[in-house]
Amino acid sequence: MAGGIRELVKRASFVSPGMKSVVLRFVMYPTVATANIGNVSLMRLSEVTQGISVTDEQGNHLANSTEAAKKGQNPLLGYSFTSRPHP
Repeated sequence: MAGGIRELVKRASFVSPGMKSVVLRFVMYPTVATANIGNVSLMRLSEVTQGISVTDEQGNHLANSTEAAKKGQNPLLGYSFTSRPHP
């Protein structure tokens, strides 16, 4: 993906050479962010399809919830586009 973006930027005739060098420095950021989203989605796929265990304060199993799995995955996907680590 990074190679394709680099080639597009290099071949863009409407972008000045100085701007091309600036843009090329940041090509890896969207590439890594996209890879992170794919990685999180694939690694957490079984949790989203089968659900995760929901327990009460004493640790008793109440149910399996796919909604809880989806809500837990969404913040992880958001962290892919920020430069801060997830908690």
